[in-house]
Amino acid sequence: MFVTPLRLRSFYLITFALLSACAPILVAQSAGTGALAGTVTDPSRAVIPMVSVTLTNVDTNQARTAITAADGNYKFSLIPPGTYKVRFSATGFKTAEVPSVKINVTETPVLDQTLEVGSQAEQVTVEAQTEGLQIASSTLGTVVGERTVTALPLSTRNYTQILGLSAGASGGVGNATAFGKGTLDLSVNGNDPGKNNFQMDGVAVGNMTNRATSQDLYGILTGYAAPPADMHMQPGMQYNKYFPGHAIGMPKPLTDGQVEYTDGTPATVDQYGRDVAAFLMWAAEPTLDARKRLGLQVMLFLFVFTALLYFTKKRVWHAVELDPELLEPRPPTEYQR
Repeated sequence: MFVTPLRLRSFYLITFALLSACAPILVAQSAGTGALAGTVTDPSRAVIPMVSVTLTNVDTNQARTAITAADGNYKFSLIPPGTYKVRFSATGFKTAEVPSVKINVTETPVLDQTLEVGSQAEQVTVEAQTEGLQIASSTLGTVVGERTVTALPLSTRNYTQILGLSAGASGGVGNATAFGKGTLDLSVNGNDPGKNNFQMDGVAVGNMTNRATSQDLYGILTGYAAPPADMHMQPGMQYNKYFPGHAIGMPKPLTDGQVEYTDGTPATVDQYGRDVAAFLMWAAEPTLDARKRLGLQVMLFLFVFTALLYFTKKRVWHAVELDPELLEPRPPTEYQR
């Protein structure tokens, strides 16, 4: 998208305010989410509808609540990775609590629970740590903790070597002499390394092979919406459809009619988001267009130069093609004898 100087001037202030607001927030976000599903039954294995299931993060104490459907199933989606406790409560049954359920990125473990008949005041606690069975999908995720990162003997001290710990990931052996260098060319489940998507603090990053685009920022700018009914937002947090974890502390920065375009362009959040993303992409690489033009000129020069070489060769060897005897050795002259 081409950004006119008028639009650039219009969005300098908005972009500066946006970057200032984003700076302290991006540090605390996660790069992916998981999910949790299951079925609640009674001792006779009959499903129980209308069971209140509360999912609470052990570290942050952030809670979400879901109600089982008529088939007794429940599901929590878009859960940041971590350890959670799950509480099951229903009228006519004892309250049950599972104190430790681990959620990994991209995975959907299944946690089924059987409630005992009794009063809600009575509580049954599953003391052992529960490992949810991963049967909802074949997607796997890996979380590498701080202790593992600091304890592993990385030959080049390059953090990308840790990516090889993920399920299905394979990469070459790093060069021990290239201190701090030698990024792994990682292949996941046999796919081309160029199809990998790398994120840092929830924002896509990449090199020349795997480049991040402005779509990530555009999605965050336009993704503000009302949270789902089962998602409880902490005070000061906003729901965003495209933000990792879907809880963002930055207030909605763009609203319709904030900036008027003199050329008649609609003053909508969608248009603002496209212009801000395009401006930041230009600001990150202001010489991109110049490099593209230079590359095009080099390619054109090589094409013309190759054509000239070809026609020069045809011109030089044209006489030989007409008279092959010119290539035959000539008898020595009197002077050579």
